[in-house]
Amino acid sequence: MMEYKDNDFGNLIKSIRNKNKINAETLVRGICSVKVLNNIESGKTFPGYLLRNFLIDRLGLAREWFENMLTVGEYEEWQCRRMIISQLRKKEYMSADALVEEYRKKYIAGDIAAIDGIYAQKLDENEADEKLRLQFYYTVKGMCGKDGEEPYYELAAALTSKAYHGGIIDESILSRYKLSIGELNLYLEAVWHSKATENKEKVINALIACIDTHYYDIKTKVKIFPKLAVYYCRLNENTTDLNVLRRMQKICDEAISLLRAQKRAYYIVELFNIYLCIADKLCETLKDDGHVGFQKQVKFDKRRIRQWLDAILNEYRIREVPLTMPNDFYIYQEGTAYCINDVIRARRELLRLNRKDLCAGICAEKTIEKTEQHKSNLQYANMKLIYNRLNLPCTYQHASLIVPDIITLEREEEINQLAGRNELSDALAAMEELKKDVPGYSYNMQELGWIEQVILNNRWKLTPQDAADRVKTLIELTVPLKYIDNFINNRNHGLRKNEHVSKRIYFTRTELACIVSLAGYYGKSGLMEKAMDYMGLLYEYLTNNGESDDVYCMESVFTRFMTHYTSMLGDIGNFEVSDRLADEAAKRMLELYRPEKIWWHKYNNLWNDETKEKDKEKYNSVLRECAALCEIYDGESVAKIFTNKIVSSC
Repeated sequence: MMEYKDNDFGNLIKSIRNKNKINAETLVRGICSVKVLNNIESGKTFPGYLLRNFLIDRLGLAREWFENMLTVGEYEEWQCRRMIISQLRKKEYMSADALVEEYRKKYIAGDIAAIDGIYAQKLDENEADEKLRLQFYYTVKGMCGKDGEEPYYELAAALTSKAYHGGIIDESILSRYKLSIGELNLYLEAVWHSKATENKEKVINALIACIDTHYYDIKTKVKIFPKLAVYYCRLNENTTDLNVLRRMQKICDEAISLLRAQKRAYYIVELFNIYLCIADKLCETLKDDGHVGFQKQVKFDKRRIRQWLDAILNEYRIREVPLTMPNDFYIYQEGTAYCINDVIRARRELLRLNRKDLCAGICAEKTIEKTEQHKSNLQYANMKLIYNRLNLPCTYQHASLIVPDIITLEREEEINQLAGRNELSDALAAMEELKKDVPGYSYNMQELGWIEQVILNNRWKLTPQDAADRVKTLIELTVPLKYIDNFINNRNHGLRKNEHVSKRIYFTRTELACIVSLAGYYGKSGLMEKAMDYMGLLYEYLTNNGESDDVYCMESVFTRFMTHYTSMLGDIGNFEVSDRLADEAAKRMLELYRPEKIWWHKYNNLWNDETKEKDKEKYNSVLRECAALCEIYDGESVAKIFTNKIVSSC
């Protein structure tokens, strides 16, 4: 296996910054010194996870790209922040407020009023972490409805940037920063809660211009632009000015298109309703004979939007999800994270390694024992060597591939998009070129091999056995299948049998995707018992006590898994469990405003219940709902699959 380099994260940060022409001073202004950034990019220092995430946010990348490996202390803090965000998602504001006060007492030293001014002057890494903790505290206080007591959003924004004060934004100062969407959202909320109503539109327009001017990847932009569109339209809801109405329509169109492309639902109900109101006003304003074509198009769009709105609202009501956005928890959602100490123990036991063999030539056996018991943390150099021996990515923070530049990650994303558009020959050709340039780590080869296998299967329809053999080879690059089988057969035995599966074994995201595919191919090969063994294990692993937040950054794996698993359960006649799990999965994804494949779960239950034979009217109604949901997020070609299934009532 190829050895990992020492500075993949630093090189990646520098690559992203250079590609998007962000100078060092602009990137770190207000948070740390250029010297700190230079040390990170050169590999002389490795920052804590708070600063790592902040740099990623400011570079305009979504946290979903990355998985984090944290020390014991970092992981405990991550869990605290995650719990607070979870309470905000559930609209449990009193609980969130109590938790963030506990967070303040534990992680923010000294008097807040005093340290606020001090941190504005300090720019080393330690003070950066303290500023980010205080910013999180102020942000949560604002989201809990406490902004009337103190201008918490403004206080939070001022910790890392100085372009806004008292409802006024200084665009010349704003241009000196490359702000994260979290910081932009603080400005938006600060002005929205301020009394300076005359400045609100100016601030919102400045923030929209900021999004258009600076680089934000589409996964990031989709989190903030729909909200900006909604707030801009709310300010102008009583307008009859044709130019303003046309701009409102254009902004709404762009926001809805972003949400559809990324399969997200942030503010989508609000946007649909706003669009319908704008359409009515435009038709009324432009009702003369010279605009017949325009009116015809607007009326067509209204019918389509109304159909989409009804379909989304119906799903929200069925799943008991708030019909409109309750708050902006999703902007501050923590990325996927694992405790290094727990991963080492879980992976070691999965691979059936004793501590002595694991640490040979690296560190003392006692060091591993203390690490697994949370009594100490490994030095970074030793952590890399231990992870390498466990066939894991040897870095604290990594994306889908371990590469030193963002262009390679974008090429992988382009291949996924080509495959999604069924341009399979081009996808395979691009894959062959990409493999030449990607470091040959086992993790990388497994990731690219899995994508390639999916493309090959879609193009040539491999036999289930051939596809299964390919995937088994990929899995065994990092984990011998015999060890997974051993765990399945013995997971109800031993001293740790009562611990949650996710604490006893550890899989990377790519390993999970490969195991899901293997189980699917086993099912198609007639090896259903084997398939269900793997699926049962993954269900326990992925559904950590029913928390939606646990699938936030593994949505693609979770969605693929649940569509396979519920279908298999139906195939073996376990309709009740299949229906229940399909409903659970749909609710989880809607709670996170990520409605991909919601139509699958509806159709799964429709098929299980044999509704076609029992109630044709209900059968056709659900098919139309599936088609409408497909039109929003998967396009008309997928929607036609359902409309073509509609049966005649004759």
